[in-house]
Amino acid sequence: MKELFIDIMHHDLMNPLATARGFTELIKENDSSKMAYIETIEKNLVKAMELIESATKFSGLEGLERIDFTDMDLKQVIDGVIENLSPLAEKAGMKIENMITGNMPVRANKIIEEVFSNLISNAIKYASDGKRIIVKSEDRDPFWNIIIIDFGEGLKNEEKAIIFDRFCRLEKKGVKGSGLGLAIVKKIIELHRGSIGVEDNPQGGAVFIVEIPKSGYVLRGVNLDAI
Repeated sequence: MKELFIDIMHHDLMNPLATARGFTELIKENDSSKMAYIETIEKNLVKAMELIESATKFSGLEGLERIDFTDMDLKQVIDGVIENLSPLAEKAGMKIENMITGNMPVRANKIIEEVFSNLISNAIKYASDGKRIIVKSEDRDPFWNIIIIDFGEGLKNEEKAIIFDRFCRLEKKGVKGSGLGLAIVKKIIELHRGSIGVEDNPQGGAVFIVEIPKSGYVLRGVNLDAI
């Protein structure tokens, strides 16, 4: 029943929302006098579509205890994410500083890309006043630590305690997410036998730290290279 509901929500709700969004684009092209109203409608349609996508992803991950892994270089994954998001950052008047230099071999699933895409896009949305985002890595054998630093307004202690919870919503400067993005991030990292945390940036802002096991790491008798 749960899977049926998610399928209905994704297909039967997403299609009319996408159609409605398409018509708002047409109206914007032909009637500039009502532009502000149309843009408000479009923003809310996009929010609804993003919520449906996030709920579908989370539902697919929620019952999983393991996923298939393959050899990959985490640096290449993060490089690709930064390349894709750099135009969005530039539009917001921000710069993403990629300080990762060495290769980071891991056993991972391609869904790991979602982790860094979510964290960096969140920094663009919520910390645009900071004008820059730093992405760097640390060798914490037997883990790789990937650190995303923003220079925005940061998080309150009570927010840090719940930020990875399902349906936790934090509103910053009028930007509101679905409440599922960081819950999805946490679940993906847990499936990789890793962890995630958030700290204060002493210069103002937030520091997200993602810990992912290196290739060859053995955890509780499970060799990740054998998965």
